[in-house]
Amino acid sequence: MEIPDEYQDIIQGLSKATDDERIRWTLEQFGLEFEVAGFKLVLNSGSDFERKVGYVTFALTEKNGKMLDIWRVDEGCPEYDFLYGLYLRARRKALGIPQRLERIRAELRKSNILGEASPVAEKVEATS
Repeated sequence: MEIPDEYQDIIQGLSKATDDERIRWTLEQFGLEFEVAGFKLVLNSGSDFERKVGYVTFALTEKNGKMLDIWRVDEGCPEYDFLYGLYLRARRKALGIPQRLERIRAELRKSNILGEASPVAEKVEATS
């Protein structure tokens, strides 16, 4: 299935808003979601093991989780790469990956020694 026509502009808008860091995606039980206009939009990705293809699903739900609409784009469809890219960017935002990487960069800039000593290394240092 392709992205339904009535969702094309919404998906394009979500992609731009995600890149502009204007959406607070959260990782929930059924995928990545956020609330807008009194509804939840849910983006998820998975694999169809029988057909051996990946897919991305998009759902519109009420705030209480009641499903209103859902559709899926399978790997191999023309829009899959775009939608999967949106899923990956949203997931990175939900997990705070950019902030985590910045903390690692800061440590790399200021620290001479990184990480904790392994138990074996501690024993060697103690006997030296």
